Amino acid sequence: MTIIDCRGVAIGLALLAVSAPVSVTTPVAVERVLAGGDGPQERVSLSPDGAAGFYAAWLDGPTILVQRLDRDAVPVWAAPRSIATGSVTGIFVVGTQRGAYVAWGMVGGGNTTRVQFVETDGRTRWATPTTLAGLAPLRVVSDGGERVAVLGTNVTGSFELHLVDKTGAMVDGASGIGTRFADSSGGPIEIHPVDLAAVAPGEIIVAWGGPTLNVRKVGGSAWGPTPVVANFGNKSPVRVVADGSGGAIIVWGDRRRSPREADVFARRVDAAGRLLGPAGGIELHRNVRPELTATTDGAGGAIAVFTAEASERGFPVPRVHAQRVTGAGAKAWASSVRLDASSDSSRLPVVTADGRGGAVVVHKTEPTGTGASIVDCLVAQRVGADGAKTFGTNGSRFGRCGAEPNGNVVVVGTDTVLVGWRDTRSGYPDVYTWRASVAGVVALAVPVGPASPAVTTPVRAKVGGALPAAGPKLPANPTFSK
Repeated sequence: MTIIDCRGVAIGLALLAVSAPVSVTTPVAVERVLAGGDGPQERVSLSPDGAAGFYAAWLDGPTILVQRLDRDAVPVWAAPRSIATGSVTGIFVVGTQRGAYVAWGMVGGGNTTRVQFVETDGRTRWATPTTLAGLAPLRVVSDGGERVAVLGTNVTGSFELHLVDKTGAMVDGASGIGTRFADSSGGPIEIHPVDLAAVAPGEIIVAWGGPTLNVRKVGGSAWGPTPVVANFGNKSPVRVVADGSGGAIIVWGDRRRSPREADVFARRVDAAGRLLGPAGGIELHRNVRPELTATTDGAGGAIAVFTAEASERGFPVPRVHAQRVTGAGAKAWASSVRLDASSDSSRLPVVTADGRGGAVVVHKTEPTGTGASIVDCLVAQRVGADGAKTFGTNGSRFGRCGAEPNGNVVVVGTDTVLVGWRDTRSGYPDVYTWRASVAGVVALAVPVGPASPAVTTPVRAKVGGALPAAGPKLPANPTFSK
């Protein structure tokens, strides 16, 4: 999942599966450099590889690099693979057991989306990338099988969905895939949100908005479009979470109460396209920013995470909250859970399922109050299916405060949290990673202590570019402990 803030800061999340340890409260973690050099390293995207490791793709200046890493975030290939060079607008990587799809947007002579498949040994499968002309990519996800779904906007102001298979062919024309989702308002397409989720192999539910929020299933037993709510509000966010039964939970920001304030609502749609629960959905929280994300709870429902505004000391302060929606379409918790109880503001949340009915959330934080300097940190928090926080009251902080870690953040699986971001603490942009266990056990052989998982001298693992010497090296086979 990826979000963009007002400065063009992208943050995303993934979770890496390893053996399930005993539960403790504070994650012991380690930071290391994923990519560094004289040129800017940024826009990292991570995805599981289906074998307890993951793939990483990022920009080294104008060049897209890809590397496969093992469960300890150690590079598998001797050097990263160069995929393309040019004016890149976004990078997406979708891992599979046979390799990874890498998709990116290009500008110059019109928007173009390109897709390449990278084998497990780093070789590119196709002689030339598959090109989707005139399409700016917004979302790239697995279709639930061995293909990748690319959703983007075209020059006419419409959304388009395409499937690309492992041969590089576009699989279009089947039950709506490859067709356009028209914007009926006539307004600029960039203000209209859209999201999608694979609900079965080759079957995808898409929700998109103009004045009306619509939902549609394409591929297989297609249906829709079906209006979810009429007074949606163009600039409100929307998220789609598969319910595990061929349907989905739709979560969105809604301005029915006030044109100046958005509230969070949710509603379930089943595999046949029937809208379930109260008409108009259920209200989860009031007065939220357009910062909304959601993930599955593994039980037919979803966990929504959003930034709400609270009035403190005479000015609005953003606070990240979470609320769970059950498979029955009801709120699971009496009230939303505030994930960071400190006095600091929190914003720009990203979420991933933890595989245990809960979720791991990463967000930014800033100190508040008179005379507070504006510095950024990252905070990780885990919230269980019951709404309990397990990374402490205020979450687990990492990243170098004041160094403005302003890149992509990602997490992969059911136990180990992996986060990557762009950090300028060295004086030039590098890509860092932070790794910890969902349950809080020692995840790597270089623990940093239970008080704070941040490290002052990160362990450096060379992936791309030249790195100055810094920090102790990890052993070849790090010790894991329960």
